[in-house]
Amino acid sequence: MGERANFALILDLAQLGSNQVVVVDHNNRCIRKVDRDTRRVSFFAARCNVGGTFSGERRALTATIGYPTKVMYLPTNNVLYYLTLKQGEFSVIILRHDLTTSKLN
Repeated sequence: MGERANFALILDLAQLGSNQVVVVDHNNRCIRKVDRDTRRVSFFAARCNVGGTFSGERRALTATIGYPTKVMYLPTNNVLYYLTLKQGEFSVIILRHDLTTSKLN
């Protein structure tokens, strides 16, 4: 990944602290993190380019989440919320990403 990530339709982003940004990569079906100081891009939630719909509790990096569209960060709870479109349907799922445990549910 590093500085050469291929994003496919960025729909939203959220600032984490002073130098990290979480990016909603809609068409790649994942959430990425960008370090603004080093310009490095890393996977943050979900496996990019892997289809499927989220079910149950999963580790953030191994989950499949459909098509993410929005992100909201709540710093007091250390939690991110993702609004995702369910693959193959016109329904929406809201996922909670606990940054302390790295779990999605």
